[in-house]
Amino acid sequence: MIWWCNQSECWQQERQAGVVCSSETQNNTYRRTVGNAQLGDITVHYCRPYIVAFSQAIEHGSHFDQLPSVAGVNYESGWRFETEYWDLQNRIHRDDFRQELILPNRPTYYPITMAGNVMQGYFFPFDDAGLRIVLNHLHVQDQEGIPEWLRGLVQ
Repeated sequence: MIWWCNQSECWQQERQAGVVCSSETQNNTYRRTVGNAQLGDITVHYCRPYIVAFSQAIEHGSHFDQLPSVAGVNYESGWRFETEYWDLQNRIHRDDFRQELILPNRPTYYPITMAGNVMQGYFFPFDDAGLRIVLNHLHVQDQEGIPEWLRGLVQ
């Protein structure tokens, strides 16, 4: 499975800890999906206005009544999984790919709106086709260091 994660506020802490983590809130629509991640799933990490990294889950997502602290931040209850991050040397700006991700038959909860904007929310189901579009915008320096778990998706 492929996921899209908006991490503007929590990017530094979660990257440092090697996790994707979400607290329970009143509106958990885009947060509880962290618990649906499975071992081997790939995540696109978006930190407005750039894609900054990709990762592969090294465990299944789980719910915790009390999440472990993430870089000193108490997330209280919520969902989490550990992941292997691959940071981009050259971030990919949303203007490079967003028009290509406007889908006429857009699935529910797709991370890109019909106007080409990134949806508000945290953790969205994405797809292979969208991931390939994003990967087509990798800079040459990043293509050389791409991890094995992404290599087969680059065209």
